[in-house]
Amino acid sequence: MKPVIDGGLQLFLQRVFDSLNNGAVYAVTAIALVLIFKATTLINFAGANIAMFGAYFTWWFFTRFGIPIWIAIFASMAIMSA
Repeated sequence: MKPVIDGGLQLFLQRVFDSLNNGAVYAVTAIALVLIFKATTLINFAGANIAMFGAYFTWWFFTRFGIPIWIAIFASMAIMSA
């Protein structure tokens, strides 16, 4: 069994891609908040809640029904847009 510390370049690259993914999610959420604020001049935090609800639907379809992840994502998008 390999020690946990021995990750090397593979672990570094995984952390970099994880960080970029998290940053992209934060950026998209921030852009949504700015767009809503500029369009309505009201601060509305419901967009983040809706995004979280969509993520929950994706997880639910993927784990409960065994649907492939890409189909679960598009199904969640369709449900959340209705």
